[in-house]
Amino acid sequence: TADAARALLAGLASWGPVAPTLRLRVTPWPDAVAAQLPVERLREQHVDVWMHRPLDVAAAVSGRGWSPVVDGSVAFQLVDRTMPANDGAWRLTVSAGHGVLETAGGQPAATLDVRGWSLLWSGAARAAQLRQAGLLAGGGPADDAGLDALLGGGGPSGFLDYF
Repeated sequence: TADAARALLAGLASWGPVAPTLRLRVTPWPDAVAAQLPVERLREQHVDVWMHRPLDVAAAVSGRGWSPVVDGSVAFQLVDRTMPANDGAWRLTVSAGHGVLETAGGQPAATLDVRGWSLLWSGAARAAQLRQAGLLAGGGPADDAGLDALLGGGGPSGFLDYF
């Protein structure tokens, strides 16, 4: 869990005065431990971390291509402290190759951090990984399945060109 990862890393950090360098092998991003690491302080890294930041989630959804065989809807609370227009209750609906993201009434059960949205959106993670990393809370299996199916998380993602 995210709390267990923070506790583990706090314990390891307490050895800093006598062991200034730590080599820690973690599973590929995102996992609960990797999500807590200060990426900017890494000296050695064997995983290329992608940078993705949605500026307007509703416009991104309407402009994206969607699978014509995927139909469904899922509501979630998106937490985005940097972009207030993204922050709030949303309902993602995908049907016949088109997607729309509209404000949702009420308070959705699932709460998704904007970093989790980015990982799902880019296909770099699945809902279960986001839960473990503390980027998705509340809701249940139906919410997780909806987020995975509609946002396409968890497929093997990659870039043909990297710069």
